[in-house]
Amino acid sequence: METNISKDNFVLVGGACFGVTAVIQFIMDIIYILGPGKLSNFTFGMLLSRLVVIGLAVMLFMKKRNIGLIVLCGVNALLDLGALFSWFSLANICFLLRDAALFVLVLFACYPALNAELEKVKAYWFIPAVISAVAVIVNCLPMILGVGIFNVGGVLRFLVHLFMGVLFTVGVLILSKWLVDSED
Repeated sequence: METNISKDNFVLVGGACFGVTAVIQFIMDIIYILGPGKLSNFTFGMLLSRLVVIGLAVMLFMKKRNIGLIVLCGVNALLDLGALFSWFSLANICFLLRDAALFVLVLFACYPALNAELEKVKAYWFIPAVISAVAVIVNCLPMILGVGIFNVGGVLRFLVHLFMGVLFTVGVLILSKWLVDSED
């Protein structure tokens, strides 16, 4: 028995990765907010970043390459810039670089005036995913080193962040490859 799976069907896997990441982020936010005195720490930026990830999932499920994808990636990069200013860290620098690289790739793939230049950018489609993988390592490594292996809560937090980071990285990888391969 032979199965024939088109390249566009992998976009659904990328959408699922973004969707699961958003659901886990919302669950973690709800758990965080339910803590005493924590509701004031939930910001509009946090909500907007979760909605952007849901938007990326929806755009991939619909297999749409349009201005909406450009806006979502641009807002995501701006949110990372804001996070960098509020909390300067190597992980936030990596997140900003990942989202800026993804924004550039999406801009070249989806903006009609730049479509002719996409051929020059196609060779670098993997850069956002590589930066995302580095960001996951940079973000998660201090978690496990700081809490030790015997702190169950710290290890659980590490595993959840690692899982979300890997899912997001797979989503970025699939989105990037789909952008340079599809002929819309």
